[in-house]
Amino acid sequence: MKKFAVVLLLLLIIAAGATPVAADQPVLFWEGDIDDTWPFIDCRPFGSGYEFTIWVHQLGHGKQTGYFKGGELVRVLEQGEGVGYLYNENHPSFTIPNTYSAQGHVEVLSDPDGNYRYRATGLFYSMQLPGKGTVIHISGQEVGVVTNWQFSTPEILKQVGNDTLDKPLLCKIFAN
Repeated sequence: MKKFAVVLLLLLIIAAGATPVAADQPVLFWEGDIDDTWPFIDCRPFGSGYEFTIWVHQLGHGKQTGYFKGGELVRVLEQGEGVGYLYNENHPSFTIPNTYSAQGHVEVLSDPDGNYRYRATGLFYSMQLPGKGTVIHISGQEVGVVTNWQFSTPEILKQVGNDTLDKPLLCKIFAN
């Protein structure tokens, strides 16, 4: 009888430990194709002959999934991949393509006054050019605040990690 009680007790402990913690189902905030263009680097500060802006035309696919616990947003996973084309706004026929694959794990730290304070960790962008090496590499951790999770530019409070962006070299390449 003692053995049966011990086995029963062990089974109850194992079963209790195996019970999953209740979490809400993930919510897909957004998924789709990316076809976007924006100004990237203003080359004018780097001297005469640099009277242009480098633009990015990004084509790819991405998604943003929210994870909730008890109805509260606790984490967002952002994923994207595709090709970004850098070009001089005055000579858009010369482009430098760069494949990218980015993933950011965003932990929602709090929601004071309707704003989301977050911590994002991951590789955000990387670009290597033949004979030039790494000209863009942005990875690490970023802490910021956004007012609307899906449609707002964040206010950056802290940024740590590798933040390589060789603006003078990129401007020189596109000036020729």
